[in-house]
Amino acid sequence: QYQPDVPDLAGMTLAEAQTAATAAGLGTVNQTGTIETPDAGLVGTIESQNPVAGTSVAVGTDIAVIVYIPAP
Repeated sequence: QYQPDVPDLAGMTLAEAQTAATAAGLGTVNQTGTIETPDAGLVGTIESQNPVAGTSVAVGTDIAVIVYIPAP
């Protein structure tokens, strides 16, 4: 049975990540947390993900991501 590899979503927006996940045959990209960054260019992009990039998973597997937010 085909098992897609999880794409590297780091640096993508949630919308971009969902497009990549769908194209790979995966499920929903869910934001499960945030991490603060002083770098305005990173705000709104993905810092990390689970499962990690390159992992072979079942078709339709959801991906949990941590998204950068502005530091106070």
